[in-house]
Amino acid sequence: MTDLLAYPYQVTCGSDLDRNGMFLELSKYGTAVAEVFYSDADGRTTLTRLSDEASQEVLDALVAEAARRLPPGP
Repeated sequence: MTDLLAYPYQVTCGSDLDRNGMFLELSKYGTAVAEVFYSDADGRTTLTRLSDEASQEVLDALVAEAARRLPPGP
């Protein structure tokens, strides 16, 4: 499995008050390439690909990390 914490990737976790939820943002070389967002409003989690800089393997690892770190959680 891809290590999202290994260079050149960085994962940032945060909350977004405007969208009413939490997110994991994946960056590569300092540029955001994907985001997984959990909405408190409707309980849905969505993946948004912001560029083609991440392989499917990397995106799958991001989704798995989001399932672990974002609500509703285990």
